[in-house]
Amino acid sequence: MTLLRLFGVLLLPAVFTLGCAHSPPLTGPALKTAEQAWQAFLSRECSRCIDSDLSLQWRLFTNRGALPGMLQLRDPDHARLTITDPLGRPQWILAAAGRTFRAVLVSEGRGWQGEETWPGRRRYLPPEVDGGALFAWLSGGLHDTGMQLERIAADSGGEGVWYEFAEREGLIHRVLLDGGRPVMRRHLLMSAEGHRIFEARYLRYRQVGDCLWPFEIRMEADTGPGELILRYQRVIPVDRFPEDAFRLEFPPGFRVETLR
Repeated sequence: MTLLRLFGVLLLPAVFTLGCAHSPPLTGPALKTAEQAWQAFLSRECSRCIDSDLSLQWRLFTNRGALPGMLQLRDPDHARLTITDPLGRPQWILAAAGRTFRAVLVSEGRGWQGEETWPGRRRYLPPEVDGGALFAWLSGGLHDTGMQLERIAADSGGEGVWYEFAEREGLIHRVLLDGGRPVMRRHLLMSAEGHRIFEARYLRYRQVGDCLWPFEIRMEADTGPGELILRYQRVIPVDRFPEDAFRLEFPPGFRVETLR
């Protein structure tokens, strides 16, 4: 499996049960408690910049593996991911800044650059997943773009409370908050017809600064034949990153392709 393909490994289409689909909306005191829990979630004072060590693991029908790396994130949409070999040498670097990205594959002397709207992206990540919400997806947060809260319901399995939001173009976000802590356990992006587009599950929360951070994220989508698991090994809050931290310069002699 190539490193290039790894970034497109997002889970196969699957039939799943969504707890809130079988529970009526909350009312009365239960609704009030759920609204207060949501406000507590929004009021968390989490770092907006992090430096981390991690591993990326993929699980396919015919292929499994894992690679170590480093990830720097700045809210809302800046990221730099470096995949390393066992000796810690960079092999693949991906830098995203706003709506643009650059990547290099060191072993092949190749580079790529483009914008989030690149049509080929759909082979790797559903186009409905907003690159402007990158930090939120990778931290167990929610990127608020004026979404309207439509429904609050208890999870039928007793895992917490579901919050359903309507977004642009009929997209629906369904967020499961933990029943005892102000943390997200699941985040589903759905079509207006109720079909799952993308899902992230957040596990193994640990204290990072003044906030709980998910140290394991399992990502699934309907555009690929596998599962991508991000496991943070170390997460360090950073006051701020300089702008050039997310600027990737192509080494001399690399063959660079502009993706359109």
